[in-house]
Amino acid sequence: MAYQNTGYARHRKITITKGDDTPRDFYITDAFADPADSTPYEALSTEAFQRLPEAEYQIRLQAFARRLYADIDGLQNDCPDLTLGSVEWNPSSCPVPQQQQWTE
Repeated sequence: MAYQNTGYARHRKITITKGDDTPRDFYITDAFADPADSTPYEALSTEAFQRLPEAEYQIRLQAFARRLYADIDGLQNDCPDLTLGSVEWNPSSCPVPQQQQWTE
C-alpha cells in the first residue's frame, strides 16, 4: 500500500506533570506493552511511526494511553482522554500532494 501524506502531523511525545513532580516525557515510539492484554509494541523509528497506517496508529495510540493510565496513579481522573491533541493539521510539515488538494 502506498504511503499518502494527509496533512496531519502526529505527536510522538506527551509530557506529564502531576502535583509537585518533575515533568516526565513519554514517547509513543518507545517499546511498551498494553496492560489490557500484554500485547507488545516494538520501538519505532520516527519514519516508521509517520508511515503507520491510520488503523494501526489508532490501535497503538489507545494502547499507549492505557499504559500511561496504568503507570501513573490518578492520571485517568486528571486527564480522561490522553488522545486529544495527538494529531494536528500541519500542511507545512506534512504537505498534501497537489493531486489530493481541491477547492470549493
